[in-house]
Amino acid sequence: MQKILGAIVTTTILIVLGTSLAYSGEIEEKIDLKNVPQKIMDAAKDKVKGIEFDEAEVETEEKYKEYKLKGTANGKKYEI
Repeated sequence: MQKILGAIVTTTILIVLGTSLAYSGEIEEKIDLKNVPQKIMDAAKDKVKGIEFDEAEVETEEKYKEYKLKGTANGKKYEI
């Protein structure tokens, strides 16, 4: 009985969290690397020498944009 109650509580929490995140006003989408502004690319390349990016995402919240770039350098994966 306690396991069932625990599962119900956990499910309820996940639904509430999911709903609040869905209405947070954030929009996240994958974008082509050529659509990332050059200033962003340059700043990210300065963080990890020799990095080659293979994926980009942009998260828009109200009027702000946050870019996330993923790539590899020296056999290691990075997210900047």
